[in-house]
Amino acid sequence: MTVDDVYDHPVVRPDAVSDDVFTAMQHRHRRYTLYFLLEHDSTSLTELTDIVTGWTHVGEYGMVGRADWKRIHTTLLHQHLPMLEDADLLVFDRNEGAIERTEWSDPLFRIVRLTHNAETNVHAG
Repeated sequence: MTVDDVYDHPVVRPDAVSDDVFTAMQHRHRRYTLYFLLEHDSTSLTELTDIVTGWTHVGEYGMVGRADWKRIHTTLLHQHLPMLEDADLLVFDRNEGAIERTEWSDPLFRIVRLTHNAETNVHAG
């Protein structure tokens, strides 16, 4: 399935995705992680922290500080990545700092893509 295939099937049955997925998607940093994993099958904790920090502070004036990066790194490490792993959305190797997307079902892929588009106003008319 490609990223563009999500538009071929806009309807997703409510029971096609577990409640854990919706719970996991409640926090912006977890959604940003999933959005990044739409395009990248794997990443490192350091790279993900860079991405999430940048996306969190986009539009703000000034430099993102080291304290901002460390705060997001810590919450990803101890809170967000474990929750996403519990929801079977990714596999996180703490020792290596490696993150890999699990095999997502078509409905899950569509939900993440549609959420991304809604949150970032992609295809807004």
